[in-house]
Amino acid sequence: RALNYNQQLLNLTPDDTNLYWDTILYTTLIGDWEKVRECAKKLELNIDEGEGEIDEAWYPVRIQLDEDTAVRALRTGPVTAEILEVANAEDDCHVGAKVIFDPYLLNRLDQEDDEGHPCDKEGNYTYLYPIISFTQPSSRRTLVLDGIMPQEDAYDAFSKALLELNIRLCRRSGSSYKVYNDHGEHTGLYAYLYVEQTHNDAFVHEQLTQLCGEFEHPILWPALAEKAGDSDAAKKMQQLAEEYDIMLD
Repeated sequence: RALNYNQQLLNLTPDDTNLYWDTILYTTLIGDWEKVRECAKKLELNIDEGEGEIDEAWYPVRIQLDEDTAVRALRTGPVTAEILEVANAEDDCHVGAKVIFDPYLLNRLDQEDDEGHPCDKEGNYTYLYPIISFTQPSSRRTLVLDGIMPQEDAYDAFSKALLELNIRLCRRSGSSYKVYNDHGEHTGLYAYLYVEQTHNDAFVHEQLTQLCGEFEHPILWPALAEKAGDSDAAKKMQQLAEEYDIMLD
């Protein structure tokens, strides 16, 4: 009914771009990709030639999941995106989930930062869209790491090794996060792991133990170690957290 009504409006006002966006949203919801492509062409959107679902890598956006939660995502089409993060470790993990969003913006990049880059009034550099629906749920869960940031090359190798295990590492802390011990100040590392549900706790704990074994300073995951049945490792990590004055979640 919405499509039929929209088509009647388009017949009356064929230059109204908002009506084409409405049609794209409706046809995406029902999977009419031929019509999506037809409307996208009217709007001069740059979409690869082909048929079927549009699933491309466009650019970063943010998706408003609910009243209090907005997360980074990769726009994959005119009104589709893939979720890239969770806002908080306690939230449901939607990383990797596919969504349809409303194309009408919740913000405007009508401000500038100190360097002249466009941003919204809250200092965000990406457009914010409200979610309409999930089309593919996430298959991941979120785990937390805390500790000392390794050297850059070691951290990159760590991240790459985890990715080969289909575990995404997402650093949440910046350079201002500092931890201390008897040897001085260190840049801290607070990060999320987005782990496939098929990876059990014991497997993830074992892989982290191997990958972090050569680091000069510790990275900690005591809650996971305890769940994996390694109480000795969990106790040692708790002791290290006290030594470095790290407040574990």
